[in-house]
Amino acid sequence: MEKENATQSVCVANCEICRIDGAELATVIRVECLTGKGTQEDPYTAIYKFYTTDNKYIGSI
Repeated sequence: MEKENATQSVCVANCEICRIDGAELATVIRVECLTGKGTQEDPYTAIYKFYTTDNKYIGSI
């Protein structure tokens, strides 16, 4: 078994992150939205939208 490299990139939601400069614990509003029809051709996909507590849009994943 190979030893993992401490500088290995982190995979988050299928996106490669090469460097994290910081993190912060914050209170946010998370809204979960479903898109798609739930069929094999158009399956449901969850989208998370984030807002501050004073209703400013932050982003989505």
